[in-house]
Amino acid sequence: RLKAITEEYLRYARIPPPQLHDIELNQLCADIIDFSRAEALRSRVTLRLDPDPVSRLVRVDSNQLRSALINLIRNSCEALEESGGDVQISIRSGGGEASVKVTDNGPGIAPELAERIFEPFFSTKPQGTGLGLSMVRQLIEAQGGRIALKPSLLNNDFQEVTAGCSFTVYLPLTPLLGSVLQ
Repeated sequence: RLKAITEEYLRYARIPPPQLHDIELNQLCADIIDFSRAEALRSRVTLRLDPDPVSRLVRVDSNQLRSALINLIRNSCEALEESGGDVQISIRSGGGEASVKVTDNGPGIAPELAERIFEPFFSTKPQGTGLGLSMVRQLIEAQGGRIALKPSLLNNDFQEVTAGCSFTVYLPLTPLLGSVLQ
């Protein structure tokens, strides 16, 4: 256990600067879901993709973004291990940025813990190192993005429910050619 914590800490401390390239976010997320599907099935979790109807490019390090999103999906699957459930990845764009929302219908995160969830070494898991979500935030912010947590969800009647949570990653869109020339 100590070795695993040390290795994760060293990875956290040595995150290289991002190598930014234009990538198609719908395709990247579809690939991530395909990669994560076997692990999700072992936890009795169904992964679903809600792609952006207006596919746009984002300027990111695809390997670092892939690591961050896989970590979010893995956390959702771990939250659903006992009961099974659903994880949905929704992609939208507008206002100069794209959002990737990873939503699950698990037990959720207590609001009093939500403020600390991205702190290094803070974990709600008995075997957790507390570096996963802080690493995710570091990876996203290094690419000019940000991440937000919504610890509970709203149902179709806009009433708060106690189960589930949603992490949303916001990323800069690649400028459209026409707007660059103006």
